[in-house]
Amino acid sequence: MNGITCEVFSNPFPRFTDTNNLSLVVFIRYAGVTFLFPGDLEREGWLALLQRQDFRARLGDVGVLMASHHGRENGFCREVFDYCWPHAVVISDKPIIHDTQRTVPDYRAVVRDSGVMVRTTGKRRHVLTTRRDGWIQFEVDDNGVCYIDTECKG
Repeated sequence: MNGITCEVFSNPFPRFTDTNNLSLVVFIRYAGVTFLFPGDLEREGWLALLQRQDFRARLGDVGVLMASHHGRENGFCREVFDYCWPHAVVISDKPIIHDTQRTVPDYRAVVRDSGVMVRTTGKRRHVLTTRRDGWIQFEVDDNGVCYIDTECKG
């Protein structure tokens, strides 16, 4: 796949019977940058996967985390960040209408201090959201340099 690798983890049925905690958790890596897509995984699902040494080891490579369950409170698991120190978190969600959507400060607290530079705005960011930024695009060059563009220019 032109240098792209993919590794998938999931929780077993019938240990979990709800679809959120049966989500596939996908690590996608290209040119030294790893993106983590945990689907709608909730806290209990995260905790189950954290019991696996191979899963914990992969978390250390994550550069960009797509927030689980659209950034909802029940998708946040503080223990994950004992192993995972992303440069940025992306929350894909609609406008805030529930208090359970107010997790940006939680994610900001676990992102590496440097964050990432957004090319279209010239600003350093730690948490990007589709509700604030519109579309969010990542471009990784062959040298592992990651560029981020957003619909919002200001």
